[in-house]
Amino acid sequence: MCRLAQRAPDLADRPIFVASGRKRPAAPSANHYAPLVKALRVAKAPFAALKFDGGHNPSEASAAAQSFIERTCFGR
Repeated sequence: MCRLAQRAPDLADRPIFVASGRKRPAAPSANHYAPLVKALRVAKAPFAALKFDGGHNPSEASAAAQSFIERTCFGR
């Protein structure tokens, strides 16, 4: 399990956005994204998760991240 997933209960009191590229060899989704998403669900943390097709390219997740921030931080 990734170290951040072990901290999921500590993060359950704040909104979290998780994004990962399916083609990211440096941090395979099965080793990092999947355990974190599962741990956040178990901890009942308020989170949104996005798995996009590319590799490590933050621009692919930017619209989703902006929407999440607007909804959770500014109530839009």
